[in-house]
Amino acid sequence: EALQEDLSDSLTDEHRDYLNRIVSGSHNMDGFIQDLLRLTRLDTSTLDLQDIDLGEIARGILDDLCAKAADRACRFHVHENLRARADHRLMTVALTNLLGNAIKFTAQRDLAEIEVGLEVRSLTASGDTVSKAVYFVRDNGVGFDMTKAERLFQPFHRLHADRGYAGTGLGLTIVQRVVARHHGRIWAESIPDVGTTFYFTLES
Repeated sequence: EALQEDLSDSLTDEHRDYLNRIVSGSHNMDGFIQDLLRLTRLDTSTLDLQDIDLGEIARGILDDLCAKAADRACRFHVHENLRARADHRLMTVALTNLLGNAIKFTAQRDLAEIEVGLEVRSLTASGDTVSKAVYFVRDNGVGFDMTKAERLFQPFHRLHADRGYAGTGLGLTIVQRVVARHHGRIWAESIPDVGTTFYFTLES
């Protein structure tokens, strides 16, 4: 970046392209390293459980993400009273990844629509069906083929790597690890070219 600034007037188009690639690669590697560090720390950090409002966290993240994508039309709806007993820092990490994905994969929409909420669902665990509070993040993005859903949370696996969407392939792995630290589970439901919803429970 220093070379780009100091030599901007004397660079040829070829040299400028080389420097752009170096800078881009450096930023990508930095993001990759930071995600690896977050993943490593998740298993060793102590949970600080408290009563938190996931809606308040989500609104702050969405305000920031939409401000950075000021050239796009974004509309989001965050339900009220999304209370949870959870670690504020870790849930901020998880929601940042989920909402970042929602913004990223709605890039081709004239209007990006994102919803964060809570619904009661009947879930089966250990042979018993019980009603559970299930949080969700929903978008109207590109979606994906549900036959590939089992690979969603595998580290370094990216379903849309061939379609120009940036990422390290660790974001959803980090989210899953955060949810697992809270003894919950996470899954997704999606329709190609319609959108995706990520659901998760927290059992702390």
